[in-house]
Amino acid sequence: MRVLPHEIEFAKYLLDVGNGTINDTDNNIQLPHHCILPSNECIVQNIFGKLIKDKKFDEISHCAILSARNADVDDMNNKITDLLDKTTEHIYTGIDSTESCENGKMGEVLLLEYRNSLNPPNFPPHKLRLRKFCIIMLIRNINLSEGLCNGTRLQVIDFSNHLLKCKILTGDKRNNIVFINRITLYCENQYPFTFKRRQFPIRLAFAITINKSQGQTLAKIRIDLRRDVFNRGQLYVAMSRVRSWDSLKIYLGNQRQTLNVKNYVYTELYQ
Repeated sequence: MRVLPHEIEFAKYLLDVGNGTINDTDNNIQLPHHCILPSNECIVQNIFGKLIKDKKFDEISHCAILSARNADVDDMNNKITDLLDKTTEHIYTGIDSTESCENGKMGEVLLLEYRNSLNPPNFPPHKLRLRKFCIIMLIRNINLSEGLCNGTRLQVIDFSNHLLKCKILTGDKRNNIVFINRITLYCENQYPFTFKRRQFPIRLAFAITINKSQGQTLAKIRIDLRRDVFNRGQLYVAMSRVRSWDSLKIYLGNQRQTLNVKNYVYTELYQ
C-alpha cells in the first residue's frame, strides 16, 4: 500500500516475498543484485555517516537499520551514537531494586551489580547513553492522546538531568515537541522476584528490530541480514517499510557465499 504508483516491479516482488511464491523448498529466496550493499562497506557509515557529518539531523530521523535480533541492534546503535557530538553526551543511570517475595528479603541478597546487569525484554538499559539528536523509541504507553505510545520514534533535541525534550517522528502527532521523564518499570514474571527499574522508558532507535518497525514508513532503510530472519513474515515486513527499490539496501556481510536468504512463510495458514 505504501509503494509508489510507478514502482510496479517492487510492489510485485514484495507480494511474492509476502506470499512465499518465490521460495524454494528450503524456504530460501534469491535477492536481486541491485539491492545488495557491498560486503566491504560499513552498514552504519553507509546510511548515517555522511548525514551526521553534514549535520542533516532532520534526514537521519527518516532513516533506519533493521535487524532481526536485539544484540545486533544494540551494537549498531552504540556505533551510530559514537558518530554524534561527544560533547553533548549524557549518561542516565537507572535505579534498580526488588520487591519482597516468598524467598524473603531478596533485595538484601542480590548484589547491586547483578541487578544493574539485568536486561529483561522491553526494558530500558541500566545505563542509557544519549547524545543530542539521538533517535529513540518509546517502549511503554505514556499518553496515547499525545501520540506517546509503545513503538513511537522520537528525536532527542535537548535534555537535562531528569527530562528529555523530544520531537515526535511518527504518527499523526509528528513534529510535536514533547517531554519525557523517568518512570518505574516492573518485571514480575522473568525472575523469581519482582524487579523494578526507574529509568526513561526508551531505547536507542537508529537501528531497530524488524518486529518493532511494523507499521512505519521510512525514507531509507538498510536491512542487516548477516544472520537470517527467524520468524514468519519478518523479511516481508522489513522490505516493505519503504516506497521504492532506491530506498532499500540489504547487507549480507562477508560470510555469505550466495544471495540466498531465509523467508519463512507458512502458506498453510492461507488455505
